[in-house]
Amino acid sequence: MGRTIRLQPVRHEAPVCQDYEDLGSVFDFERAMRIHRAHAESFEIASTDGRADGTWQVRGGSAGAYLVDIVDGSGTRDACTCPDFLWNGLGNCKHLEVVRRALQARRDLTAAFRRLPEVPRIPTLTVGTRDGLSLETAGPWNSALLSALGLKRVDGATWELKRDGQLRPGLVETPDGTIRVVHAALPAFERQRMARELEARERAFRQAIEEDRAGVEVLKHPLFAYQEDGVLHLVGRGRALLADDMGLGKTVQAIAACEVLRRRGEARTIVIVAPASLKDQWAREIERYAGARAAVVGGGKEARTAALNSDAPYKILTYELTWRELSRLQDLDADVLILDEAQRAKNFRTRTAATLRAIPSRFLFVLTGTPVEN
Repeated sequence: MGRTIRLQPVRHEAPVCQDYEDLGSVFDFERAMRIHRAHAESFEIASTDGRADGTWQVRGGSAGAYLVDIVDGSGTRDACTCPDFLWNGLGNCKHLEVVRRALQARRDLTAAFRRLPEVPRIPTLTVGTRDGLSLETAGPWNSALLSALGLKRVDGATWELKRDGQLRPGLVETPDGTIRVVHAALPAFERQRMARELEARERAFRQAIEEDRAGVEVLKHPLFAYQEDGVLHLVGRGRALLADDMGLGKTVQAIAACEVLRRRGEARTIVIVAPASLKDQWAREIERYAGARAAVVGGGKEARTAALNSDAPYKILTYELTWRELSRLQDLDADVLILDEAQRAKNFRTRTAATLRAIPSRFLFVLTGTPVEN
């Protein structure tokens, strides 16, 4: 790891959105907000290879470290491994902007950065996000290099890996030359793969519904017709929002969806994040409706560890505890993540929202009773 650059907050005017009803204005505001956060927060930045157009490790005060790859001088092909960059569709994030700020903080790096070409000198596989998440090539590629990396074209400049392809971030040596793969390519590929799997299973599940093979009669008590529709929505989409008003049984619908997934063999471990006032209610309703065990995570460190390590299929914890237990939740690799009263994390810039984005799960059910507000 090269020399560490520490950046302290500086005065920087916060941006203002000119028109929240205009999508272009909102996107401009969100890009400006990431530049603002790169100036308004503290960061540690370290080069892994001593190059301006290299890989940089960025560590902030509210989350772990992420890797930023500066690809060329265009500013359009740089990439970051953080969830925000991979999901926001903006083409930037605060970590990218922090590295650009750091490159202006040291004279030698500034000079090297300004000399970067508009197109990388070596074939580079990077990540695009502005028109949806995609793998993109830049630089002097040829068919032999594409084949060596196992790439196949999807459309235009967008690529995906062949079945036997493998991504290894960094510089990859092949018989036909050196290839650079940005570190964000691997998580981007995994997200693309997950999206394709979810699309395929949704088609199969919808077919099962049409053929009356997707029963939702999995609970001890029958569901209302609208609740059955909610269960089919959650199970069919896999990653979905359920926005019923209070009192319409969002909890029961989510439990039923989880039980359908368990019976289909698609889910074994379910993590529920709920307000403290509701976690015991979740446990009671899981027992009442599904006859299943739920471990409520709380108390001291040993008690929390025991609950997370238990063989109960459902683990329930509060939003605040996700901060403390993030590493163990990541190791748990839950099949289903349920966020109850999700409006509590409606501001995606908060520590809670950043933590929730870092919890992996194949299925995600987001429950809220105030959809219009949020």
